[in-house]
Amino acid sequence: MAVIVWASFGSLTLSSCSPDLSIASGSDGELSHIFAIEDWQRSYALSTTGCGHASDTNGTGVALGGGQILTVAHVVLGSSSIAVTTPQDARYSGQVVAIDVERDLALIQIADDELGPVNFAAAAVGDEAVVETRTAPVIVTVAKTVLLDMAEIGGSERSQRQGFRLSGTTSSGDSGSGLFTDEGLVGLVFATTTDDDSVTWATASSEIEAFLAEVTRQDYRCDEAESRLLSDSN
Repeated sequence: MAVIVWASFGSLTLSSCSPDLSIASGSDGELSHIFAIEDWQRSYALSTTGCGHASDTNGTGVALGGGQILTVAHVVLGSSSIAVTTPQDARYSGQVVAIDVERDLALIQIADDELGPVNFAAAAVGDEAVVETRTAPVIVTVAKTVLLDMAEIGGSERSQRQGFRLSGTTSSGDSGSGLFTDEGLVGLVFATTTDDDSVTWATASSEIEAFLAEVTRQDYRCDEAESRLLSDSN
């Protein structure tokens, strides 16, 4: 059993995944052949203020195009406001329009974004990829495809989703960073492992596409008692 940590949020236990999760060695290869020049432009910094007694958090999001920012649910679920900063230092106020606490995914809308739509792609064991963090790209290797058995964000119900174990080091604040190959976006980083800082975990693009296909835009409000965002439809 491995304990994995969300950036600036907490920890959980990964209780079920594919066995024998040996990691592949990292790569010192050149970045130029791995990712398109605009991938780094899709890495947006997120900063939240707390909802109720929830602490403030910092995270990362991926610009999907059309003013939509994909991130992890655990960064925004306890927020009352979200500040979004682009790599060019343009700043926007973000509004949560969809949350999936089972997949740990969320969608934020900002008023303006000139980027075109992102391409989604699949990844396989052994593929080199780049995690586009807010500060610098991190080269990683897909060490294993895994079936993640996780507790929902902010709750106790468990669910499964497809993901990757990556050999590569990310840090606090990198949750929500896009995982890219030269084919497109293949995943979204959500955690690192406490006992091995060279292991990073990501949700697969198939889960992201399923989430986006199911999105129905909703309005969310801060519930002070529960210290979390709740849909007005709840």
